[in-house]
Amino acid sequence: MLATDPDVAFPAPGALPAVLGATLVVAFGWSIGGRGPLAWAIVSAPLRVIGRLSYSIYLWHFPVDVSLRAILGEGAPTAVVALLTTLLLAWASYRFVEAPTLRWAWPTTAAAGWLRRAPDLRRRAVEGVVAATVVALLVGVVGAQRLPDLQYPGGVLQAIGVSSGTPVAASAGLPSTDAAQRAVREALARRSWPEPVVSQLDRTVADIERDLRRCLNLIDSDLSDARSCTAGPAEAERVAVVVGDSIAAAYSPAVEAALVPLGWRVETMAFAGCSVLGRADDPHGDDREAARARSCGLARDRMVRFAEAQRSDLVIASASVQAFARDVPVRVRADRWQQSTAAGLAELAAPGRTVVSLTAPPNRERITSCAIRSAGPSSCESDASGGPNTDREVKIAAEGAAIADVAARGAVVHQLDVTDWFCTDGRCPAIIDDLVVMYDEKHIVPALSAALAGPMREVLSPYLR
Repeated sequence: MLATDPDVAFPAPGALPAVLGATLVVAFGWSIGGRGPLAWAIVSAPLRVIGRLSYSIYLWHFPVDVSLRAILGEGAPTAVVALLTTLLLAWASYRFVEAPTLRWAWPTTAAAGWLRRAPDLRRRAVEGVVAATVVALLVGVVGAQRLPDLQYPGGVLQAIGVSSGTPVAASAGLPSTDAAQRAVREALARRSWPEPVVSQLDRTVADIERDLRRCLNLIDSDLSDARSCTAGPAEAERVAVVVGDSIAAAYSPAVEAALVPLGWRVETMAFAGCSVLGRADDPHGDDREAARARSCGLARDRMVRFAEAQRSDLVIASASVQAFARDVPVRVRADRWQQSTAAGLAELAAPGRTVVSLTAPPNRERITSCAIRSAGPSSCESDASGGPNTDREVKIAAEGAAIADVAARGAVVHQLDVTDWFCTDGRCPAIIDDLVVMYDEKHIVPALSAALAGPMREVLSPYLR
């Protein structure tokens, strides 16, 4: 038996150990007669029993494994229980279904055989139907637990056992980072999906489309006519500008909710896939990458000019982990990101202006792919530094080094790591304060972003003159 990491690609190289194992068994098959070095192993009683049960093991292992992981969670104890359960069910189905079927003595005439053994055949047929029904029901239940094919999150509602007609109360918001941490810990302790997530899930797609795109531009659009959005009084004496890629646009509701009540005006301009902070695209790479680097360079210049035109007192920037995770060695990416971030910060910095870099929230699995009714929200829990976030710490460190370099030259620049808004001890829940964190893999939903006004105001307060 071999356990593999779920991140290992399949069939290559994930299936290689199984293929090699089967090849070795075939290659040493001649030893069964007692002449080879593996004869003692191949003809041993335990392997012969496993061989007889192999087809039943094959049929049972997948539904048992998926069902028990959904009920008991991940871990070695679950794997042991799954193994023992699979062997038990495989023995039972072999003993009472497969073996009797193999022992049937078919008559020369089907009609005569039926007349002679009708009661016995009927009994065996009933046993087979019952066994097949049990298997079908188990597979059906397992299939209903996971939601890999849902395209609209409203379908999650039925799967997690709540009604889409349930009204949702607006979040009172999180007043501080400590409050966010408490909400994160409470969410990680939950064993069932809370009712208030219902309307959030129903509205998520529409909200993201509306709230992100109102300030977000595509790099192939007319940059001279790039859209932006404004919140707060036009005559405000203090102005904050949010610039960057779609992650910056997702933070915009939090910045607006934090600063507008204090009398600030908040202006936002963002470009999909292009950050004003750094870039990992190689301007000297293939034609496609070079063209993208040029387009992002123009978008970056446009955001810098936008910040200057608004006479901003505070500039808030952010960039996604995906923007950093290009297909080049991590050290090359880190160096390239650090250099381009330093250049972007130097352009944004100006006398009397503070520039703040917000770290991107940890990525996570799409909720429509991970939601499981019986496992509750824990089935969508993510790792702050593993999986899609493996390079996140490297990106944060590269940005920190760039900020230190620019600050040493006299600019007022700061990095704010906001991981504590979303995770604790490396664990990141799918819901916080009864709000879904993300529908997709990287963008916080607008409702949660607005609820983070308190923590946002808290971390920005040292720079609010």
